[in-house]
Amino acid sequence: MNGTNMTVGGRNAWTIVTLVFLFMLINFADKAVVGLSSTAIIKELGLNHAQFGALGSAFFLLFSISGVVIGFLSNRIPTKRIMLVLSVVWALALLPMTGTVSFAGLLGSRIILGAAEGPAFPIALHAVYKWFGDKRRAVPTSVVACGAAFGTGVVAPLITWIIVHYSWHVAFAVLGVAGLAWAIVWAVVGEDGPVGRSIADGVAPARIPYRYLILSRTALGVYIAGFAAYWMIALNIVWLANSIHTLAGLIAPVAMGLIVDVGANPVDGFRTGYLYAGLLVVTLGLVAALLIHPEADLRRFRKHGIAPAAAGDAMSSTHTRSHVSARLPEGGLAD
Repeated sequence: MNGTNMTVGGRNAWTIVTLVFLFMLINFADKAVVGLSSTAIIKELGLNHAQFGALGSAFFLLFSISGVVIGFLSNRIPTKRIMLVLSVVWALALLPMTGTVSFAGLLGSRIILGAAEGPAFPIALHAVYKWFGDKRRAVPTSVVACGAAFGTGVVAPLITWIIVHYSWHVAFAVLGVAGLAWAIVWAVVGEDGPVGRSIADGVAPARIPYRYLILSRTALGVYIAGFAAYWMIALNIVWLANSIHTLAGLIAPVAMGLIVDVGANPVDGFRTGYLYAGLLVVTLGLVAALLIHPEADLRRFRKHGIAPAAAGDAMSSTHTRSHVSARLPEGGLAD
C-alpha cells in the first residue's frame, strides 16, 4: 500500500486540522487588516490612492518567491517547525504597527508579512495531508480553505469594530497577539503526521522531475487561473474595504490606484478598474480552462518514461522503476 493511501485520521488528525484552520483564519485576517484600515491609514499618513496601492502591492513583492523557496524546504524540514516560524514572523511584522509609524515602516512591515504569508496555504495543506491518505483529504482540505473565508468574511466585522472604536493600530496589535497565541499552542500541540514517513510495501512511488511538472500544460493553466483569481483577491483585500497571494497581487493594487487617481472621480475610477479586472479574469479563466488537461500531461510524462504506466499499458514495471528516485524525501511529491 502506498504511503499516500494510508488511512490515518483520528482525534489527533482533526486537532491538527482545527489548528491549521485557525492558522489560515489569522493569515487572511492579517491580509485584510490593511484594507479595512485604509481610510484611517490614508488620512493619518497623508497618502494618495497610488501610494496606498503601492502599499497594498508591497505585500506581494516576495509572496510568490517565498512560497516556492519554502515549498522546497518543506521536503526537508518538519512542517511543524516551518509553520511555527511563519506564525511568529507574522506577529513580529504586525506588532511594530501598534505605535506611531511612517509610510516606509508600514511598507517594510507589509513586505515582511507577505514573505512570511506566501507559503502559508500550501504548507497548511502539506501539514494536513500528513494525517490523511489520498482518499480522505477532500473534507480536511475544505476545512482549511474555509479558514481563509472566515478570516476575510467573519473576522472582518470584528476588526472593523476595533478600528472604529479604538484605532487601526489596536487592530494590528490584536492580530499580532493572536498570531503569537496560536504559535504557543502550535508549539505544544502541533506535530507532523505519519503519512509520507515510510512506504509500506518498500517501493517508492514514481517521482516526476520538477522541470516536467512546472512546465506541464496543466501547471501553466493553473498559473494563469491563479493570476486571474489573485488579481480580484488583491483588489478586494486592498481596495474593496475602502469602499464599504502572487504577481497579480503585486500589480493589481497599484494599477487600481493609478486608475482611481486619473479618473474623473474615485467612484468612476473604481468602476473602470473593476470593469477591466472583470474582463481580465474572464479572458485568463478561458485560457486556463483550455490549458488544464492532467490526462494529456500524464500521457506526455509516460512517453518520457517518468510516470507510472496506465492500467493495461505495455510498459513494464522494471522500466518505470528505473526512473524512480532511490529515496523519497519526507513530504515529497508523493504527499
